[in-house]
Formats: sequence, structure tokens, C-alpha cells
Amino acid sequence: QRYNETLKTFATTTYTSNDNFDNILKKILETATKTLGVNRSSYWTYKPDKMRCSNMYDLDRNKFEKNFTISKSNYPFYFENIENEMQVVASDVFTNPITAELAKDYAKNYHITSLLDTPVIINGELKGILCFETTFKKHDWDNEDINFAKSVSDLIIIALESQLRLAAEKTLAYKSELLSAMSLCTEKFLNSKNINDVFSDVLIIIGNATKSSR
Repeated sequence: QRYNETLKTFATTTYTSNDNFDNILKKILETATKTLGVNRSSYWTYKPDKMRCSNMYDLDRNKFEKNFTISKSNYPFYFENIENEMQVVASDVFTNPITAELAKDYAKNYHITSLLDTPVIINGELKGILCFETTFKKHDWDNEDINFAKSVSDLIIIALESQLRLAAEKTLAYKSELLSAMSLCTEKFLNSKNINDVFSDVLIIIGNATKSSR
């Protein structure tokens, strides 16, 4: 029931163009952590040789952290499963064969006992993983936990796609402004007889189009 309520809240939440992906991600991670009853949640950006933590929420410390990485060379079997787009469900990271590599140092250093990782895939391409972790005490993940994690990963996909679309729109608008400015500059060159006045006007036009002060 609490999972459904949280997902309904997410579904009815509206974001503006001022809400960047990082801010949206923080809200998703904090809410999902508290709803799922885990200690930590994070989103990791995938690269072929490593994954970088875009943001992590630690419930016990009520704190966000980011930018630490794990490399494929240290955890090849774990990466292989993630790259095969498999959801990693490990109630015991020390006995689960997929997370056994992580147990050697990562899990031990952060006292992680249980882990639930969900690939984030856009247009068939692996973009990252959503990770839920418990510390000190094991958590036996059930189907509701697993399905909730998948639903939260879908929310992250929506947020990522929205940011990509917004970035594309801004780029298109910027190019359009530059083309208009270039057209206006060309017109001034053709119609003006005073070269000094032309350069002065052109600098102002280009400055306005590029949002530059000089």
C-alpha cells in the first residue's frame, strides 16, 4: 500500500524547467529510501569501464554524496550481469555469487548487507543503475520491493529523458538565434556604407545572440 501511495505521489508531481536532473534525482532517492525502509539509495551513471555515483542518499546521516566510482576491472562479474540488463537481487551480498566481488571491499567498507540493483535503460541502451542498500541488517527482498525498484527506475528514465529533451530544445533555440543574428549581420553589411558602424552593430547583435557581455 505504501508503495502505491508513493508512486501516485511521484506520478502527480510536476517539475518546471528550473528543476534540473540532480534536484529531481535527490527527491526521488530520498523518498524511495524512506518508503522502501532501506539505509541507502543511489543512482550510478554507466560507462563501459566504470560506474560513477551521480548521487547517493544516506538515511542514517540524512546526507547526499556523489562522484565516487567503481571500476569494471575490480568487479567484472557484477558488471557483466548489469550489462546483460539483469536486476541484481541480493538479500545477502556475501553469499550471492553476483555480489561476492563487491563484498570483498565495497560492501565491507560501507557495512552493506543487502543490495537491490536495477538497470536504467533508455532506447535499449544501458544508462545507469538504481541501487538500494541496507546496512548491518539483512533484508529479504520480496516481489513488492523488486517491483517498486523497477517503478522507481522508470521515474528516473522519465527524468533523464525530460532533461535530454530540454537540452535539445535549448540547443535548437540557440542555433535559431545564431542563424537569425547572422542573417541580420549580413543584411547590415550589404546595406551600410560606414564599416565602423557595421562592426559596432554586429558586435551588439552577436553579443545578444550568444548572451555574451563583450
